[in-house]
Amino acid sequence: MSWHHADWLSFAQAVASTVAIAGAFGVVFLQHHLEGKRRKSAERDEARRVLRIAVAFTNKAWTVVNSVGELRGNAELTDREIDRLKQRSDLNQVLEAMNGLPIHILPTAVAAEQVIRARSELAAACFEGSKRRDVDRPGTQEAGAMWAKWAARLADATKKLRAEDEQFNSQ
Repeated sequence: MSWHHADWLSFAQAVASTVAIAGAFGVVFLQHHLEGKRRKSAERDEARRVLRIAVAFTNKAWTVVNSVGELRGNAELTDREIDRLKQRSDLNQVLEAMNGLPIHILPTAVAAEQVIRARSELAAACFEGSKRRDVDRPGTQEAGAMWAKWAARLADATKKLRAEDEQFNSQ
């Protein structure tokens, strides 16, 4: 069988078409691969951002609960209604911010667990802070003790979240 000019042209056209089809598949595969890498990078950046916000919110919760505990536990300071209103507002703002955190985006189960733990401790503090007290009076050690407990638990949650953040950023 001899190949004529038209046969060679047909063969070249078939090879070029095959190469073009393979190239198109290669381009699609490469784009899919690059998009997957970009999506994973964006998800990682979002997880890092949410984790840092969780650390900041948990630290803020500790700051608020600790300041309430210092006021209510100090016999030299008077726990006044105006102070309690401010404390309630601060506690509720921090709790609302903590509840708004999307824990499903956090990078580790430990981080999510600590955020849930911090929310729980803060909710208990908010409940106690919302109780009405009719008289202004000096702080007592008993009144400050429960706030110190919540502050210690929030400090521990903050510490564990910071460790998770450092470990996540070192990867």
